[in-house]
Amino acid sequence: MNQHDDNWDACPDGELSRMVGQIRAARQRRITNRAAAGAATLLIALTVVGLTASWLGGGAQAEQPAPIACPRVRELLPAYTQAKLDSDLNKRIAHHLEHCPRCRQLNEQLQQQAAAGAPFDQRLPGRPQLLVAARR
Repeated sequence: MNQHDDNWDACPDGELSRMVGQIRAARQRRITNRAAAGAATLLIALTVVGLTASWLGGGAQAEQPAPIACPRVRELLPAYTQAKLDSDLNKRIAHHLEHCPRCRQLNEQLQQQAAAGAPFDQRLPGRPQLLVAARR
């Protein structure tokens, strides 16, 4: 025997089994912690993506109304102001007005004149197409 064998003591009964059990338990905790950290990271990422999409208007988006051209909007504005249009056309014009400053300004002028009590034939001179749409 060599000199290191003199310091060697026999392990008490079950000591090696206990140590192996501790090592296995520590390894299982590490695996569980890594899995939990990965799941938490994924959950946070999905939450951020969901909130960002919602914030940017993504999320569960409503169907966009069909586009409508400026000349058609200007033609229908008097009827739109008087709420005489069907809901689909109303939504299309409202969506257009959100994105078109010129038509939005024209609509605001019509609403101001209507609030002032001006008859439709005296509103927005030089726009006979508006008068035709208003009389329908």
